[in-house]
Amino acid sequence: MRIGYAVIAAVALAAGFIFSQMLLEPSPEVLSGQPSFSVATVIPEPRPLTPFELQDHRGRPFSSASLEGRWSFLVFGYTHCPDICPTALMTLSRMDERLKQQRVAADYQVVFVSIDPERDSRQRLAQYVPYFNSEFLGVRGEQAELTRLTTQLGVVYLKVQAGRAEGDYLMDHSAAIVLIDPQGRYHAVFSAPHKAEAIAEDFRRISS
Repeated sequence: MRIGYAVIAAVALAAGFIFSQMLLEPSPEVLSGQPSFSVATVIPEPRPLTPFELQDHRGRPFSSASLEGRWSFLVFGYTHCPDICPTALMTLSRMDERLKQQRVAADYQVVFVSIDPERDSRQRLAQYVPYFNSEFLGVRGEQAELTRLTTQLGVVYLKVQAGRAEGDYLMDHSAAIVLIDPQGRYHAVFSAPHKAEAIAEDFRRISS
């Protein structure tokens, strides 16, 4: 029974990963006529976001209005993530350091959006996210509000049971990093694998 359960979980995990990659794969229409970037795919016509209401790890409201006035890097994950999420946050921290060294003029923020509101409390995010960079922001919200945001960006995630105990599960999820422009529009996406230098250079070009 345990072997069968493990096989089912593995198949579900693989299926979810493939599904997410299919949704995030840039279409020929998106790529046509666009400048070439190392890891970024720029949306020809940036898409405005409809309103959503979340909360940051400091207890402040975080809504669609919070994405206006500066560039925003959105990375989706969860604090129990064994590999993809910490790697992405470390990469973005190195990107942040590189952009500051280069004195890039564009103002920006990095936001970690939890896809696991059951386990990721505000307090847990407050411990987790600043560990990678004290300036990064963690946000969470009720499932309905989270879905309002993720569906607009093509971000998918799937809960996969990892054991028999309640709460023992993993989250299969999209690994792409989304870029929102200062007008609060979906502007570009950085596909995995992520390299800090490449993201920094593409962002410098996009924001200039």
